[in-house]
Amino acid sequence: MNRNAFNSAHIQTLLALRKGVPNARTVLVGAAALACQIEMRWRKTNDLDLTVVAEETDLARLLRGLGWKRHERFEQRWTSRQGVVVDALPAAPSSLVEGKIIFAESGHVMSLVGFDLALAHNVSFALDESASLDVATVPVIAVLKMAAWMDRPAERERDLEDLAHIIEDYLEPDDLRRWGDALLDAGLPYEDQSAFALGEDIASIAGTGIWSCSRCTPSHRRAHDSDAQPTPGRRSEPTPEDGETAPPAPTDEPS
Repeated sequence: MNRNAFNSAHIQTLLALRKGVPNARTVLVGAAALACQIEMRWRKTNDLDLTVVAEETDLARLLRGLGWKRHERFEQRWTSRQGVVVDALPAAPSSLVEGKIIFAESGHVMSLVGFDLALAHNVSFALDESASLDVATVPVIAVLKMAAWMDRPAERERDLEDLAHIIEDYLEPDDLRRWGDALLDAGLPYEDQSAFALGEDIASIAGTGIWSCSRCTPSHRRAHDSDAQPTPGRRSEPTPEDGETAPPAPTDEPS
């Protein structure tokens, strides 16, 4: 893990959160999580993107207790006492099942598609000797960036740039997987090996998440699974959700 991804204000902000709200499951996502694992030569990021397993009202109360200030327009956005901008997305279990959160005050809708994967597939980053933070893995970050772009492509071109670099840099030049059976059997040229390995790793986690039973599987994922396996001899009819347009959402999602 690359400790240079954070400056001292980032570390102090994350320590305040982990020690001040120790019982709330928290995972770092977005560009800061990516910078922990891949050298981001193409751009820098100064904000932090977090998903927190909590109800919106409970998370707001906890963050205010830390002295953080909420953005007037974007309800997921806070500024820590150290001056760090933090997008803290509340992901209550019911919201994860629905694949979205609807903020109570504004009615803004934000997608939670893929965030259950962040809770299931992450690595630990030591903030100091006594506190650590879960960081979403690179395949999960790739899924989240795909979902963000598909949700609002006109506003999320930066995610495509990040995805291009993830695909190119996922495997280090000396990664032993380049000489593994899967890549050798595929007969791929060197420049395509990283993309192939990323696709394999995404395939291995897609559909897993944190859900242990089919009735708990997020509704957006159940719909995708049923669409992918239509009943033989029967034409699939659109569900009521197909084609629905969500109310306008805040322009900035996890970067």
